[in-house]
Formats: sequence, structure tokens, C-alpha cells
Amino acid sequence: MDHTHVVGGTYGAVAGNIYFTSKVDLGDSTIGLYAKGTGPGTGTGSIELNANGQVVASAGSASFQLTTNLAGESTAMLDGGPLGVVTLANALPIGNAQTVQLDSLLNSIQICNGNVKGAKQTIVLDGLTQSIELSAGGLPVSPTIQMSPTGIKLSMGPANYIEIGAKGITISGLIVDVTAAGQATLEGAMVNVQAKAVTAIKGALVQIQ
Repeated sequence: MDHTHVVGGTYGAVAGNIYFTSKVDLGDSTIGLYAKGTGPGTGTGSIELNANGQVVASAGSASFQLTTNLAGESTAMLDGGPLGVVTLANALPIGNAQTVQLDSLLNSIQICNGNVKGAKQTIVLDGLTQSIELSAGGLPVSPTIQMSPTGIKLSMGPANYIEIGAKGITISGLIVDVTAAGQATLEGAMVNVQAKAVTAIKGALVQIQ
């Protein structure tokens, strides 16, 4: 049986404890709080939750907690639970979306600015692989920096990259230019210069010893 209580002015309830409970024996249940104000789109409706200790909202293992202590120290915590995901988003589902996603199951953090591939910036911290990836564009050919316990890789597509690891440094590119305004020195215990086509060595003075 439905029941509606209408009050023309202010309605208040004072007690040591107040509980609102929706019955579950009739299927899905809902408790709603609505502040309609003077109408939709007017911005005149508001709901305030105030406590001098804590405010907690939870659904399953996910929760949102606001706490304060006697010293005036306050904290706000959004928890997705041991297998949950916490997402902070702006301008969704359309617009230049900005998101911060915390994934407990994958042990990862992803920060994304933009939702159009080729025009977004992302930072991914992967706890499972202990790696960090920064991308300006979000495409396979976009500028990317990858860091892991085994090394660092700077790339611009699959063919152009600089890789630094425990065994040394690798530089690869469709075209590699090395230019020095002064002196350029190439030195090593063993140096190999090899070309699949033509090898040209030019200079005002060429000395081979």
C-alpha cells in the first residue's frame, strides 16, 4: 500500500537514531531522496548530508566515506573493493573526456585526457608488470615512453625507437641522423659499420689506421 505524507512547510524528525528501510520481500526496493526545487533546470533543489563524525555510502564492497576526528582532520575515501574499479570521470559520455581509473584486480592506475584516439594523452601504471607507459595520442604510431624493471623504451611507431636495457642501448629508425656542431666521436672495443647498399665515407681528410 502506497502512502504519501505532504507538508506545506518544513518537516523534521529528531531521534537518537533514525532508520529508513525498504522491504525486500516484494522484489527490488529503492529509497530515493529528491529535491525538486522550483522545477527541472532551475538549480534550486539541494540535498545536504552533514555529520560531525562520518558519512558512509556503500553498495556491496564499494564504499564512499567522509570522516573527521576531534582534531579537525578530515579525509575522503572512495573504495571500489578488493575486486572493484574506481573511475573518476569528467565530460562523459561525450566531449573531451578526462578519466582516472583505479583497478584493484589488475593492480593498475590509468589517467586519460581525451577520448579520441590520436588526440588523447594517457599514463598507465601497471602493478603486475611494474611498468609505466606514457602515450601522446593513444595509437600504435603515437609517441610513447615505456619504463619497466628491464629498461626504458622511447618510440614513435614500431620502426623508430631508442631502447635502454641492462645489455646496452639500441637505436633503430627508418632514417637515423647523427650530427654534431663540433666533434663527433664513435668509439668502442669493437666497432662495425655495415650497409646493405652503399657505404660512403667522406671528409676533407680521411684517415684509416
